[in-house]
Amino acid sequence: MVKLSDIIETIKPKKIIGKIEGKSISETIALNSANEVDDILMWVSEKNQTQLKEIKHGVIICSATSEIPDDTYCTYLMCENPRMAFQLVLAHFFLPPRAIGIAKNAIIHETVQLGKDIFIGQNAVIEAHCIIGDFVTINHNTVILKNTIIGTNVKIGCNNVIGSENKFLFRI
Repeated sequence: MVKLSDIIETIKPKKIIGKIEGKSISETIALNSANEVDDILMWVSEKNQTQLKEIKHGVIICSATSEIPDDTYCTYLMCENPRMAFQLVLAHFFLPPRAIGIAKNAIIHETVQLGKDIFIGQNAVIEAHCIIGDFVTINHNTVILKNTIIGTNVKIGCNNVIGSENKFLFRI
């Protein structure tokens, strides 16, 4: 359970309508008019705002310009960017922490520059003169070819080859 007050402190909504005192959130779900539980967090996009009048329970992150129905028991957190606010709540309170570390059998050339808080998975290979940014995840069995630059906050899935050994990606 996450205190609604902690969520509000994190996303800093422009306006709050409804009860917040003592309220907690147990889970997040897609916008659902069949929901009958008050401790659920949902979000609504601009194009789906008409569905707000069908929702009777829960906490909803919505646009600061949303028209809020009068006959509701919901709590509305009105934000400039509801999608981003919802993503922020998921990342801070509901997703498992990201793994950090380098697998023992990963092969990393000595000239590679590694950022902070990275994850490099089993059997990954990073060739010479690569730069790996901060908060990067390189999953298992992935090869990063020489002279490749990976920016910050990048997630690379399993079984990939990133970069090019050729100077040109096409033939002239």
